[in-house]
Amino acid sequence: MCRHFALLKQDQSLLSEYDAFDIFDESKEQIFANDTTYAILLEGGRFCLKKMRFGFYVMEKFQLNARKETVHEKPLFAPSFESRRCVIPCSYFFEEDSRHNEHLFQGVHSPLLYLAAIYDKDRFVLLTQKGDDTVSFYHPRMPLCLRKEDFYLYLDLHNKEYLFDSLRSVELSSPDTSEQLSLF
Repeated sequence: MCRHFALLKQDQSLLSEYDAFDIFDESKEQIFANDTTYAILLEGGRFCLKKMRFGFYVMEKFQLNARKETVHEKPLFAPSFESRRCVIPCSYFFEEDSRHNEHLFQGVHSPLLYLAAIYDKDRFVLLTQKGDDTVSFYHPRMPLCLRKEDFYLYLDLHNKEYLFDSLRSVELSSPDTSEQLSLF
């Protein structure tokens, strides 16, 4: 499950369409539990950018992910899924293999990935799904990556029942895949 991702400084400029230059500062590029990053929300029919912290703090631990298959059922996540959805822009994310080695994954067609998330107050968790062919070699789950064209569909709170069936997958690559496969 995704415990670490990055938003590179050069990719932050791609978020300028959200009129949020005033919130760009010396933020960390590498994001771990309890770190602050940017979230895209839909407010009053417009997209906006806000700072949020990664992870819900529950019983002295950070909950970083929620399964898309059960997010609407779990008491911790259902209220946020019903009324507080957001999208987290990132340059790439990491997944750990069974030996705890991290592997980097990035989008093929865009410098930014958009991760589906839910939030409560100023904290968010990422939605995860079954790993695609690129990720499942290393880890069975991965973040739900959205196409930029699907933002509104995901963030529109009227979309509930068949929401995930309507979202198209994002093609990913892993720069270290070829090196890993060449060892066999």
